[in-house]
Amino acid sequence: MAITFDENKGFIAESVEEVRKNVQQVWVDAFKSPDLPELNTAAETPQGQLIDAQTAAIMNKDNEFLFLANQFNPATATGIFQDALAQLYFLSRQPATSTIVSCICTGLQGVVIPAGAVIQTISGLQLINTADGQIGQSGSIILDFKVTDTGPVPVGAGTATIIVTQIPGWDSVTNIAAGIVGRNEESRQEFATRIQKSVAVNSQGSTDAIYAALANLPGVVAVVVLENDTDEAVEKEGVNITAHSICISIYGGNNNDIAETIYNKKDMGCGTIGNTQISYTNSRGTIFNYNILRPEPYPIGIRVTINNTASLPSNIKSAVQQAVFDNFNGLDGYSPVAMAQTLYATRFIPGIINTGVQSVEAVEININESYVETVTFNAIQIPTLDINDIEVVISGSI
Repeated sequence: MAITFDENKGFIAESVEEVRKNVQQVWVDAFKSPDLPELNTAAETPQGQLIDAQTAAIMNKDNEFLFLANQFNPATATGIFQDALAQLYFLSRQPATSTIVSCICTGLQGVVIPAGAVIQTISGLQLINTADGQIGQSGSIILDFKVTDTGPVPVGAGTATIIVTQIPGWDSVTNIAAGIVGRNEESRQEFATRIQKSVAVNSQGSTDAIYAALANLPGVVAVVVLENDTDEAVEKEGVNITAHSICISIYGGNNNDIAETIYNKKDMGCGTIGNTQISYTNSRGTIFNYNILRPEPYPIGIRVTINNTASLPSNIKSAVQQAVFDNFNGLDGYSPVAMAQTLYATRFIPGIINTGVQSVEAVEININESYVETVTFNAIQIPTLDINDIEVVISGSI
């Protein structure tokens, strides 16, 4: 039998050698005769070729069976089977997202810039406003615009400067930092990691439950939930949190969806703190106001110093830049860098080595022209990295 079941190990398939040996024995027994020599089953004989073909068919069947069996294991499930298992927790795979760019819009006080207003980069890339905004007394407002196409589309600092939707009183627009790069559809590993973190999605009141529900909302790029369950104000991740309150730092997502999720998951009597007020109206017409923290883009740079060798590819600088950029934005299997995290420069080394670099001399993080090996971002900062701010230095001569 090609596949057996062990209650402690699961399904076990025989090796190719064992399967061929069994098939070969069936053929030998079928043609056994006292008047004839034993059937020659060497691979170069016609019967050997048929035995090999039959063995391959059995192995294909076994592999498909084992693959199907593994789809019922959350640790190994893929594709639609992983989606089905995630539905047990009311979780859905995040679709591809667009790059989000925070832009300063200037003009006359009181001018409303509606959701859907279009701007453009100097290279012709179009972005749309994600929510209505009104220019305040300062003569400006910061609004989030998203690229019309999904996926990892980079938008460099200072490039989104052209107003396409003309609105009287809206004078200019620019982005002081690079955009938060969009993602392709959530990968198997990314989804599996989020499922592990989201097992509390069906619970109520805890920070884990709130995080799990918010992280499952469409368009949410990153979220952090901090809690102060003491009687005194405390500081966590650079944020002062009042007593018996939570701080939700969230980038991306619709305010209405976020407010409804907080209403459904947060216990009554728990305060919220942040720089943005949102509200939800329940079925009785009662309005609930919440505060959330909308983090501001925090641009950084990376400097990579590599040793010169004869085997370095001619495009090594651009290849290293792309490897660092992909790692930072979570496009190579790592989690993207986000708020309330510590960034270690060493995380970029495996990707750099994969470009053909044999010796990495140093990797440093550029924070306001100061070079460090680690940096901790608070909950108010969501780090951004412009690919043009990745410097590659080749040290020494061949």
